[in-house]
Amino acid sequence: MVFLFLSSYAECSQVRRLRLNSESVAEIRVSTKGTIISFPSRPQKVLLGKKNSFGLEYIENDIAISPFTTTSSSNLTAYLDGRRYTFKLVTSEKSGDEIVLIRDSLERSVKIKVK
Repeated sequence: MVFLFLSSYAECSQVRRLRLNSESVAEIRVSTKGTIISFPSRPQKVLLGKKNSFGLEYIENDIAISPFTTTSSSNLTAYLDGRRYTFKLVTSEKSGDEIVLIRDSLERSVKIKVK
């Protein structure tokens, strides 16, 4: 039983975390099985640079991305909370990201004062 748990745990993919600002462009390796980009809040607008290169589906704060071909590539820009996040999407058959968590690089500098 323990062996089954450990073997299935080993097969789980890592969640990739990215801290971005409006001046950075992050590369997302889109898996041929699909990739989820998860934002801290719901994107108000998303622009795909090259039409008919990827399929996009919106679910709450996430965008599910699937490539139309194994050579699909495009830029993607997401606008949320007055911020802009830019990505270079490239399809990767072997080392694609499954889940990418996006956080703003400014989050680290925000400190909460407790009275």
